[in-house]
Parts: sequence; C-alpha cells; structure tokens
Amino acid sequence: MSLTPRLRRVIANWVKGLTPRQREVLELIADGLTNQAIGERLVIDIHTVERHVHDVYRGMPAGPQHHPRVFAALAWTAFRGSGAGTDGGAAG
Repeated sequence: MSLTPRLRRVIANWVKGLTPRQREVLELIADGLTNQAIGERLVIDIHTVERHVHDVYRGMPAGPQHHPRVFAALAWTAFRGSGAGTDGGAAG
C-alpha cells in the first residue's frame, strides 16, 4: 500500500489516538481474525469486541465506507511498516 506523506500522517495520528486495547483489536483485525476469534484470543466477551471494533472504525480516517475492516487492516499494516508503530503499540 503506497501512501502519500499526508495520508501516512493521518493514519499515524489515528492509530496513535487509539487505546492500547483498540490497537490490539486493530492488529488482530489486520491478522484476519473474526470478532469471535478476537474475543477468544483476548478472553473478552463478543459484545466488548464489537464495541472496540466500532470505536476503531468511528475514528478511522475517511476510507471505503463499505469495507471498513479491510481499510483498517491495510492502514494498520501501512502504519506498522512505516516504523511509526515501534513506540509500544499492541503486542504481537
């Protein structure tokens, strides 16, 4: 995913504004896990996962409205690949 410097900053600001738990959820979304699998991995209720996913999407920069999970995964991958995520983001 090739990003302009402006989009790189927008994504970095969005990810850095997430809570540590939201970053964990975002990373697991990017890894392709379903909400159910995320709940099992993090040992949290599916409704809690859905709330975190909703909160992640709510603050997401403008992207494809019909595929927010895909955009979130691509944005996270770009963020991690840029070196911006080396400041103590979600554990992997």
